[in-house]
Amino acid sequence: MSLRPVDLQIIIPRATDVGKTQQLADKNIMSQQEQSAEQWQQISASRQQKVQSTPPVEGNKVQKDKEKENQGKNAHQGHHLVKIPLNTRNKGKKSTRVYLTLPI
Repeated sequence: MSLRPVDLQIIIPRATDVGKTQQLADKNIMSQQEQSAEQWQQISASRQQKVQSTPPVEGNKVQKDKEKENQGKNAHQGHHLVKIPLNTRNKGKKSTRVYLTLPI
């Protein structure tokens, strides 16, 4: 296929238009990637600042399991607990008694 001079006059300006269009598309993609990276950095920074905690249900379950385990140990070993009053704390109108609990 041979190219005529008229064809070259049409093709050359089109080639520059295509090049400009490709550059704009590349810049658009780059800016989208930069925005996405910036958003992920913000998300990561906010997650690092938040306190990671266990759900309340799990925490209570672990606490209750430990209490049951301790009660089971005390029952199997024949231990009894003794409460020894230490002092009284006054908080406003109410007074609170503090005990020391020891196994015997």
